[in-house]
Amino acid sequence: MDGMNIDASESTVQKAFSDKSTYTVPDYQRPYSWKKEQWTDFWTDLNSIPQDSTHFLGSIVLIKHSTSFNKLNELEVVDGQQRLTTISILLCAMRSQYEENGDPDEIIELINDEYLYERDDNNNKEPKLSLSTFDGNDYENILEEREGAIDADSRLLEALEFFEGKLSDYTLDELDQIRGKLSKQMTVVIVECNSAGSAFRLFETLNNRGMELSAVDLMKNSLLQTATERYPGGSNSTEYKDIRSQWEHLLENVVHQIDHPNRFFRHFIMSRKSPDISGNVSSRTLYDKFSNIINDILPSQNIPLTDYIDEMVNTSDVYMGMIDESTDKYNGKQSKKVNARLRNLNDIESSHSRTLILRSFEEFDDSTKMLEVLRLLESFMTRWRVADLTTGATLDRIFSDLCSNAFDEDDAVDTIRRRLKDEAPSDDEFEAKFASSGFKRNGGRAEEFS
Repeated sequence: MDGMNIDASESTVQKAFSDKSTYTVPDYQRPYSWKKEQWTDFWTDLNSIPQDSTHFLGSIVLIKHSTSFNKLNELEVVDGQQRLTTISILLCAMRSQYEENGDPDEIIELINDEYLYERDDNNNKEPKLSLSTFDGNDYENILEEREGAIDADSRLLEALEFFEGKLSDYTLDELDQIRGKLSKQMTVVIVECNSAGSAFRLFETLNNRGMELSAVDLMKNSLLQTATERYPGGSNSTEYKDIRSQWEHLLENVVHQIDHPNRFFRHFIMSRKSPDISGNVSSRTLYDKFSNIINDILPSQNIPLTDYIDEMVNTSDVYMGMIDESTDKYNGKQSKKVNARLRNLNDIESSHSRTLILRSFEEFDDSTKMLEVLRLLESFMTRWRVADLTTGATLDRIFSDLCSNAFDEDDAVDTIRRRLKDEAPSDDEFEAKFASSGFKRNGGRAEEFS
């Protein structure tokens, strides 16, 4: 694809496991999540493949990382970990059944050497697949046949027991047949990307709604990689551990709680005084913009990465207060008034305005100014919505520009008032649209910019 360094090829399972590489599932990926329904479908598909035919499992998307000349190639799994893990667990179950049947060691060695492990040029043995910290220990124990050491609630153990149950009555001939189907008649498309950015743009292009990858996932990967390189001690440094802990807090308290998790990060980036990012940050450009900030802009402005992430976490609490209409920055009575205005803005679906609201909370200790900004935004967004001017990019650009410029003026509120008045639909346009709009039935109203 244009602008992307991507190689894609169809491959059998046997071929996918035969190259001199290891697959690594990074920590930003979710834990193994397939259940009995998916295992049953997988098993049924495998057994239903006609002779001399194939069954397509789906794609495996990888980022290829460079390694030293005597090391195995490392392929980071950004999509397809569920398939790869399930295949490996099934192979472990087959290995156990061959052992139960007293099969000669060569078949067991073949499964180990060709599918479950890989050897580098120095004959050092490594697992072919390594899972994230969520599942890594349990998978390693399955691989090494230490089932007693596996967490009793492990989904991986459930998968192993499911496939062992399916294979329990298989003869050696039947095992050979099902192993042949798995290795030679199940196919995948292997997609190798040169960078995380290429992988994200690939998903953006394909619009693969079933993917487990998002801009936020890639941002975490980029952040942890940057932290590893920036601080002495790498992933063992105090700074790295703090950054990782703070990001996990964001995932738990923001990303997993809202319908569009990338909105918080876009609004945060556009709202900041330092670094000041002018213009629109869209969902499409979020990953690249974030990577540019943490790798280039922060160092150039001598802003510690830890400070930036701490500020993000602190701001996330304000952001959730905006969504929940539960802010408490001002005294009780004034906070109630602020939350009432936030409720009105949420009712008219004005999420774009959160960029300017975030910055206003940071700048205004005076609740009177905060309430005036919220009143202006309510009027502006009501007019915008009634006039059906739904271009989100334009709204993002307006609010981002105000964050960059308004608060340097002597009267920030007046600057915001004048800009919103210039951008809002005229009275005539608003009244004409309002007369034919169902918006008034939803309680929308538009006050004057005065």
